[in-house]
Amino acid sequence: MYRDDGTPVSEDEHPVTRVLETKEPDYGFEHWIDLPSGTERWLSSNSAPVLSEDGDVEYIVVGFEDTTQLKEREDKLTSDKRRGLGLSSKQLFRPLLDVADGDMRIEVDEVVRLQDGSVLKYITGRGISAKELIDVFDQLYGVKNTRLLQSGAGECRVEVHVEAPTMSLVFAELGGQVKSLFQTNGAAGPLLTAEVPGDVEPRTAVQAAQKVYPDIRLESQELQYSPRLLYDIVEDVLTERQFTSLRTAYYAGYFEKPRKSTGDELAERLGITRQTFNQHLRLAEETVLEQLFDASGKAAR
Repeated sequence: MYRDDGTPVSEDEHPVTRVLETKEPDYGFEHWIDLPSGTERWLSSNSAPVLSEDGDVEYIVVGFEDTTQLKEREDKLTSDKRRGLGLSSKQLFRPLLDVADGDMRIEVDEVVRLQDGSVLKYITGRGISAKELIDVFDQLYGVKNTRLLQSGAGECRVEVHVEAPTMSLVFAELGGQVKSLFQTNGAAGPLLTAEVPGDVEPRTAVQAAQKVYPDIRLESQELQYSPRLLYDIVEDVLTERQFTSLRTAYYAGYFEKPRKSTGDELAERLGITRQTFNQHLRLAEETVLEQLFDASGKAAR
């Protein structure tokens, strides 16, 4: 038996020993053990005495809970490193610079890969009109079609249906994501910002991006902590189609009031029937709530 820091649990520190000495229960003792296979398992134990009429300990009841999965999630929350990258490309930025007037930012909220290999991008534009943003994508980025979701107060949201390859897919295949497709950066010029896992070398990301835009250059990088615990848990427990339906519904404004997209529109986008879309969405919602209120709640208690 070992503690979190790797030191062995001594006989005096063993919960059974303490219960024998104090005649009091010992709850929530966390430790890990080595299995014959060479793997580690984390356990949480509860030990409680059963006393005789004279007050002596007759025996001790011990219960164990395997907390390995929970421990791994906790470790990911505190140690998940992400590498932030700032990239430049005249080829990528040229059509956007033609419409830029002052500060402008085009954020990639989410990317959903469809079964036919094409991609749905959910984009938020700031400092650019909805018409200008749609025109740029429709005319210059090989987009299949674009749909306006929301516009007003200096901000617009669009859904863009595009064929691969795209910068968003390049980074998705590296385990990362494009955060902003374009953001003004003063005299230094505009940047595309992206995140990749901390163990992905910047050179690897740049070389992959250059297959889409050969003149891509790395301007900055920063290693940072970026916990995504609940997102990772949900992604693990949902099927791919449930997760795709849920992400598409959320970023297409299906849950907003008034709705920005109907169930029929999203089902058509995903190439499934409305009934199948509803089923995927209902099961996804149920699973997310189970993780939030059942699994996570029990773990917290």
